[in-house]
Amino acid sequence: MTRHPIRHVLLFFVLVLSVFQAQSAVVIPLYDAEVAVEDRSPEARQIAFSQALSQVFDRLVGDDIWRQDPAVSAAIPRSDQWVERYAYREVIPDEGEQAEPDLLALQGLAAPRQLMLSVTFSREAVSRILKQGGYAIWEGPRPQMVAWVLQERLGGRSWVGPDDEAGQALGRQAQYWGIPLVWPQSRPEVLQQVRMAEVAGGFPDSLVAAQPAFGAEGYLVLRLRDSDGARMRLTGQLAVGQDAPQPLEAAQGEPGALMADVVRQVARVLSRRYAVVYDTAARNQIRMIVRNVGSYHAYARTLSWLDSLPPIEQVRPVELRDSTMTVELELASTPGKLTEYMALRPFLQPMLPEAEGSAGADSTTTLYYRYPDEVTDSTP
Repeated sequence: MTRHPIRHVLLFFVLVLSVFQAQSAVVIPLYDAEVAVEDRSPEARQIAFSQALSQVFDRLVGDDIWRQDPAVSAAIPRSDQWVERYAYREVIPDEGEQAEPDLLALQGLAAPRQLMLSVTFSREAVSRILKQGGYAIWEGPRPQMVAWVLQERLGGRSWVGPDDEAGQALGRQAQYWGIPLVWPQSRPEVLQQVRMAEVAGGFPDSLVAAQPAFGAEGYLVLRLRDSDGARMRLTGQLAVGQDAPQPLEAAQGEPGALMADVVRQVARVLSRRYAVVYDTAARNQIRMIVRNVGSYHAYARTLSWLDSLPPIEQVRPVELRDSTMTVELELASTPGKLTEYMALRPFLQPMLPEAEGSAGADSTTTLYYRYPDEVTDSTP
């Protein structure tokens, strides 16, 4: 009697449907970093390489805990060994290249410029350092988070936007950690439906109701209140997917330090959810069947897309017959983690197996998908 793991397939299909909601994710160049540099000297460049690699490690781990690990932190002074390319550019400090002419320019004076160094590290070499250190790696597309930041002063309440001091501080930290933010100010007709008094009182029902309009995977709610002088008190909570919101640690200080702390907390939460633990001693073997693959172009595109997903260590094509392709996948994590990453970068459409006697009538877990009928250049 043959065993067909139909129950396992159905369970995975339910899981796939639960995460293949309308989600939005952004591909972040995780192995790239840009840091300020004093000049173009080799000494300044080496310092910048070390700072850039530290940022890449922070992004990939989702935490700075690696800094306490001598085996991993020892790589920082040797960061130049893993540089693939680098380039210099000049920017106007705190404003960027697209800044409007300021008073200095109107007076005929040159605006001050900051020299920046952009660095790209070897993905294979850097990830190997972290894998050998036993760290889970947070690769792949990053889920977008809506940033609801409410500031309370004696004169009243207001929403903080990306151009405000606190908003700029939050944006800089989110960029450092590789967390894409969506600002509700981008949809003013939605923002005006959210009642600030309710959010301030801890009842964010109108905020949660507005969330689907942004197509993001989660949201961040922060409340800033005046404390003393330039110091402020920050409280907040974070919600991801269908999970219940979880509180963030309250803190008090100036806006820059507060935002650095809160984004570090967010990075830790998200990395625990999405990071892949690479177990070199064990591998999960699964099979995937994809219907509606009507051309060799579609076949090649599917293989390329699967190969780009972090949980997949190896893709082994089995056959392409009658518009149905079969592949065997070697995973460095669980099949559930794979479906989470597939949901963050939607392409193949999940489907149920057609019959008990379909391919996969053994103990191997089999996932079933369909190649989309319409594929555009923007499709992953």
